[in-house]
Amino acid sequence: MNLLEEARIEINEIDDQIVKLFERRMCAVKKVVTYKMEKQLPIFDEQREKANIERNVAKLTNKDL
Repeated sequence: MNLLEEARIEINEIDDQIVKLFERRMCAVKKVVTYKMEKQLPIFDEQREKANIERNVAKLTNKDL
């Protein structure tokens, strides 16, 4: 197996994990949306979105990404 094939296999394995995590995340998001709708709260929270982006960018070990 050559380097290209190995890299593609690794990418596919990572994609499988991403899909599972994305589905899990979207289920949690649905709970938040349901709660906010029940409490008549705004769905979008700009401050929280900014904080999430900053928090996640700070976690990157490769800042070029």
